[in-house]
Amino acid sequence: FKLDSSPGRGTVVKATFQLGHVDLPPMGDLGGTVIAFLAGHPDISFRYVHRINGDEFLLDTDELKENLEVEELTDPIIMKFLREKIGDVLSSNSVV
Repeated sequence: FKLDSSPGRGTVVKATFQLGHVDLPPMGDLGGTVIAFLAGHPDISFRYVHRINGDEFLLDTDELKENLEVEELTDPIIMKFLREKIGDVLSSNSVV
């Protein structure tokens, strides 16, 4: 676990887990957790990176807002899509 914070730059939280470790509990609903962060703090830019099996999944809220041409991602249709996408990607054990 690593936490790095700088005024005006933001905060980086990095957690690394060995998936095969006997003490690692089930990951749970990561899609729902990420969506809760996004919905609860629409004014904060999030960059979520998930790496598994050498692949990488990236969710960047600034990039999403630009591509969708919206100011917030709190629309229920957008949130539902993102939750499903994140859930699908993470449950497949591959991010490509």
